[in-house]
Amino acid sequence: MTIVRAAAKDLPRILAIERACFGRDAWAEDIFRIYLSAWPELFLIAKSGTRTVGYSLAALRGSQAAIESIAVDPLQLRKGIGSALLRRTLAILKRSGASSVGLMVEIRNEAAIALYKRHGFRRTKTVRNYYGRARHGWRMSLEPQSW
Repeated sequence: MTIVRAAAKDLPRILAIERACFGRDAWAEDIFRIYLSAWPELFLIAKSGTRTVGYSLAALRGSQAAIESIAVDPLQLRKGIGSALLRRTLAILKRSGASSVGLMVEIRNEAAIALYKRHGFRRTKTVRNYYGRARHGWRMSLEPQSW
């Protein structure tokens, strides 16, 4: 597996992964294009051979960073792809001078919560209805001393 920056040519496969992972909550292509333009160094894809099997998006505003989305092809789960994407993203953010990293995760997404906890993220707040009616989110954060 290799991790590289995403490019516009990768968007069809990224969108397919997005739909497979998030269904009706999947982001539209224009959102991915915004990230590709604004934070190209933080829009990564994981490739197995020539096939894209996952992606991660992050943003850096001043010294505050946010993990915006990580998704892995459902047929490629449990292979360390999400962890690899998160590790690479955190390394880039650290080199870029981020003082903290935050994210939101749906409280029912146990696999994602476990991933983030393994990498040192801690829950800081519950945000009711963040993902829609009765779909609450957790705000999680990682302080630099944890990286």
